[in-house]
Amino acid sequence: MRKYTPSPWEWQWKPGRLGGMDIMIYKDNRIIAEILNPSQGAELYDAHLIAAAPEMFEVLETIENDAGQVPDWLWEEIQAVVAKARGEE
Repeated sequence: MRKYTPSPWEWQWKPGRLGGMDIMIYKDNRIIAEILNPSQGAELYDAHLIAAAPEMFEVLETIENDAGQVPDWLWEEIQAVVAKARGEE
């Protein structure tokens, strides 16, 4: 069972409550996250990353390693980040 808002997530600039512009990440006009009064530097990259998060999670969740094709160190990292995204860590 999914415990997150499924993709796609979008982002866009919106007039800020504190003046200037804020970045809103949303799904079907429902706000998922806000970046308030960003400096238009790293925060813009954060918006792209946040918007891509559910799709990245879905891809990582579908990776299988039945034949041992993924190196052990990478498989452990994938499993750890998926567990973190599920709130299991």
